[in-house]
Amino acid sequence: MQYVETKNDEVRRNLDEHNRNIAGDEQKRTEQCARTEFAELASNLHHLTSTKAVPGVYNPPYSQLKPQAFNVDIETHLKSTFKGNYEWKAPNKDKINFFRTLAKEQFRARNTLGVTTK
Repeated sequence: MQYVETKNDEVRRNLDEHNRNIAGDEQKRTEQCARTEFAELASNLHHLTSTKAVPGVYNPPYSQLKPQAFNVDIETHLKSTFKGNYEWKAPNKDKINFFRTLAKEQFRARNTLGVTTK
């Protein structure tokens, strides 16, 4: 009986640990899903951020409390998401050559139609 009792306690401890691990993984997955969804929303709301002249929707001028998500101001989320998605990148040679060729073709087409430019 002693052997069965110790084996039962061991199995119960293993099951409890397994349940804690599963609950922790599920919580991490849920939080990651929420963060991803929030980032997608924030990428579409960049027009609500503050400017030098006008405070944004999530930056109330008369309130001391600013709305937060994941312990960071929403205004900060919006700005960082916008900067990450719309960072300026220099055009590569292929793109430059494409637009040069396009401009030359448009110029030739205009000249053949007899359109004058100012």
